This record gives sequence, C-alpha cells and structure tokens, in this order.
Amino acid sequence: MYYDNKSSFYIRQYGPAVLILILSFLLIGSGIYIYISSNKNTPNKEIIVASDSLKDENKTETETETSNVETPTAEADKKEEVVEEKKEEVKEDTSLIPADYENLKPLEKTENVKVTSVLDSGKLKVTTSSSKVMEITLIGIDFSNAQTDIISKMKSDLEGKEIKLAFDNTKVDNLSIFAYIYIKDTLYNAKMLEQGYASLKEEKNNNTSLYTTLKQSQTYAKQTLAGIWKK
Repeated sequence: MYYDNKSSFYIRQYGPAVLILILSFLLIGSGIYIYISSNKNTPNKEIIVASDSLKDENKTETETETSNVETPTAEADKKEEVVEEKKEEVKEDTSLIPADYENLKPLEKTENVKVTSVLDSGKLKVTTSSSKVMEITLIGIDFSNAQTDIISKMKSDLEGKEIKLAFDNTKVDNLSIFAYIYIKDTLYNAKMLEQGYASLKEEKNNNTSLYTTLKQSQTYAKQTLAGIWKK
C-alpha cells in the first residue's frame, strides 16, 4: 500500500490504536475518580447515620430513666403529702372542749369553771358556764410517784371551787384534755410540786411552756425535803 508521506502512514497505522488507548485511560481515570469520590462521601454518611442512631438510643434511655426516676419536685410534693397525712393523724379532737376554747392561745386563761369532782386518777371533772363537762389532766404532775394522800388533798383544795384553766400547745391528745389550773392567780400545778405531793412529769406533747416554772417548784421541794422528798 502506498502512502503520500510518513505522517499519513503513522496516522493510518497507529492512530486507531492510540485513540483507543487514550479513551481507555480516560475511562479508567473516570472510574478511579468516581471511586475515590464515593469513598470520601461514604464515611460521612455512615457517621451521620451512626450519630442519629446514637441520639435515638440516648433519647430512649433518657426517656426511660425519666419515667422511672421522680423529679425533685415530685419527691417534695410526696413528702408534703406525707406530712399533711401525719398532721391529720395527730389532729386534736377539739370536740371534747367548748368551741370558744379552740382558739385560745397557749397560757391564755379561760372563764371560771367549777370543779365537780376529783377522780382517783388525779383528773378533775369540771363544768363550764355552758354546762360542758370536761375531764382535765394536770400538766406536769406525775401521779405514779405521788403521796398516797394527794387525791384527798386535791379534793379538799378543789371540789366545789371555781378555777380557771390555761392550755398549752396541745389542748387534746389521745382523748385527754391537758391544762394548767389556777386558783385565783396561783398556779396549782406548781403548788403541788412545791409542796412535794408529786414529782414533775415531762410531757411529750409539746406542753412545755411552763416547764421551767414547774422544775423550779420541784427543786424547792427537794431543797426543803417536802413531801415525797423527805429522807
């Protein structure tokens, strides 16, 4: 075959092969580029997916913990409810005293009431002007450690007499009415301790407003060896 010149010869002889080779390189290069690009993007996608999954798991765990664990506010509300329930349990039964006595402040004296009798337990049975009958327990007097003639002494001092009552922080406890009693201006509870007829009882129902006064009365009885404190 005859060719006009060498250029034509080379082009016709090797041109198609070179062209195919160039196209092959382009295709290979494109494939490599696509592969590299896809590898670069894939980790990010995986990380995003994993992150979202982690968030969902954390959210689920947090919701579960929140549902199981009570908030401080909820716990505080529960405690307040318990306190309220306890308050209701120890609420005074003020039906045992006249309605006008319910609002008396600690140590505020009542009107005159009449002592109808002194019971063997040491309680006083009194009648108010409204004909309300009450049994009064003397605050601070321990009758379990008293002279045998204490009841006789109280009957002599009190039966048929008019006295005044004064309540402390707890008026009624376990169906018993607790009070100080006054003959005129004399605190009879303290007088009984001062003369040694009984020992001081430490009250457990917050009736301690006159505890120091009663304690001093007992101390005087001990110093003078009165009543139960005789040697």
